[in-house]
Amino acid sequence: MITLATTLGAHSDTLNGLSGIGDLMLTAFGGLSRNKKVGLRLAGGESLQEIIDSSNEVAEGIPTLEVIVELNKSLDL
Repeated sequence: MITLATTLGAHSDTLNGLSGIGDLMLTAFGGLSRNKKVGLRLAGGESLQEIIDSSNEVAEGIPTLEVIVELNKSLDL
């Protein structure tokens, strides 16, 4: 994320501060994190499509990851 963000003009301090590390910590350790729930289900062997189809919540990390992958490809990162 830092490589992508700085390539697009962001300051690495932004991602290393509360907006980046803080968000990562809440995702990793928070009991209410929808992204964490998706990650745990993936680790448990479910496919991403199964998780999406059975969930009534939106984990914003899923569409965000799709955009990140495409940006990385288009920027040859």
